[in-house]
Amino acid sequence: MQDTELRPLGAGELLDRAVTLYVRRFAPIVAVLAVAIVPLVIVDALLEPQTTHLFTDIANVLSAGGNSAAQRAALAALEGESAPGWVTGLLWVVTAVVRLLQVSAVVAVVAAAYAGTQVTLHAAYALALRLWPRQLLVVLAFGAFALIAAVPLFMLYFLMILVVLGVAIVAHAQVVTIALGALFALVWIALAVATFAWTYMAYNLAAVAVVTEQLEASAAIGAGLRRAFRRPTAVRSLIAGLIVSALSFLGSLPVMGISAVVAALLHAPVLSYAIIAVGQILLEGLVLVFVVVYAADVRVRREGLDLLPEVPAPA
Repeated sequence: MQDTELRPLGAGELLDRAVTLYVRRFAPIVAVLAVAIVPLVIVDALLEPQTTHLFTDIANVLSAGGNSAAQRAALAALEGESAPGWVTGLLWVVTAVVRLLQVSAVVAVVAAAYAGTQVTLHAAYALALRLWPRQLLVVLAFGAFALIAAVPLFMLYFLMILVVLGVAIVAHAQVVTIALGALFALVWIALAVATFAWTYMAYNLAAVAVVTEQLEASAAIGAGLRRAFRRPTAVRSLIAGLIVSALSFLGSLPVMGISAVVAALLHAPVLSYAIIAVGQILLEGLVLVFVVVYAADVRVRREGLDLLPEVPAPA
């Protein structure tokens, strides 16, 4: 095997491969996503129909200006849009169950497509159903890791506040205090974003390993942590995590914005929910394709395996 075969792919190359694969296998990827996302959006629309009026009420609050009566009426309408607690809880449970199934099913379809084969929709979700307990354990484990990682971040946050207050008391220089506070804020935000992106990428690598390598939960968690945080792939995993986070969270803003405009101006709840569903399908498809491509590259380059992930047929 030549050394050039193990050259790590750059961020641009990974994105190029992901987009190319997404376009070439657009129909099966969208289909496996739609099976999960469309029912969730429909359930959301049925259980919380008042959500479509939320953006209109927010706009009314902002546009009320100095008219106290109009402002009170808009605030009352906004408070009335809150769904009962049991409805929100039910939605969370249903969403959690379906999302874990969706992750495994999409990874199965994308990994097979990347390897040049195909997995049917039925086979993908049959495999996802079998792997659901493992994915649940992986999610819980990385949720715990995220909470543990948040502790030193909050400790650092309060330490920075104490330092800024100390400088303000001792130096009596407002400009210096503001500059130091701004610098500390930027440093803390950068650390928080990096910690989240790194942990999120480690989770994604573990979730992919559950499907493509058929690892048990504990082994998948170890593989995700090892591939994300150890050399030589640690820095690349951080960059990949930043890309995935940007695609996942910043990419959803235009979708929510368009949906909000439709809800506020056209008063078309069905169209608003349809925009959300289409946006989620397109965005999550691209994100998961990128994750699978990156996971395959890490496995090949880091562990010396000159192969693509294989998705076994469900038992």
